[in-house]
Amino acid sequence: MTTTAQTEPKRHAIFLPFAGGGLGPRTNNETMINRAWLGINDIENRIYLSRLFPQTEAAQREWWLKSDTDKELVFVIYLGAEAIGTMGVHHIDYVHGHATTGTLIWSAKHRNQGIATKAKLVLLEYLFDTLNLRRVYSRYIDYNKRSARYSDKCGYVEVARIPGHLRFGPMLADDVTLMCERATWLPCFLNYQAEHPTPHTREQFIIKHREEAGK
Repeated sequence: MTTTAQTEPKRHAIFLPFAGGGLGPRTNNETMINRAWLGINDIENRIYLSRLFPQTEAAQREWWLKSDTDKELVFVIYLGAEAIGTMGVHHIDYVHGHATTGTLIWSAKHRNQGIATKAKLVLLEYLFDTLNLRRVYSRYIDYNKRSARYSDKCGYVEVARIPGHLRFGPMLADDVTLMCERATWLPCFLNYQAEHPTPHTREQFIIKHREEAGK
């Protein structure tokens, strides 16, 4: 009897630091997988997701252990060394230069602190200046004002709204699409850099080391 060796999922090796934390690849750490499962089923998160039923542990594990591809990258949001959420880049289209992002902060204790804003600003820097994307989209349910506020701080603008597209029992909600381009993101990112002058992005580190080397 022969057995097929289990292959490790292929993960990106990108780390994008921001003030106080960073974005990094998923790991197979069981504690992290469990936190992600509890986080997606947190009632304060579920009301902002267009899903009817809770995520099963098996389904969450299957998603978590998937490999990254050239069409999708999933980052873990770290606050210091602690994993606190995920930020995904989906439907990456290198021909037309666009992608869609989504963010989930697992625990309420880490929300409303500006962590997701800092993380998204450095992620957008990577998407615009390294992957050379032109546009990055995001969607939210109209009553998710927290998502609307943080997206606005990153340079997203509303480009589409489908009235009553989503149904939650007797309540209907609009499906809102936002778009961010480099021109709308850059002023937000420069404000972030002004508040946090320590180099955080790859390009800033390169400039810093070139200056130290006298070049």
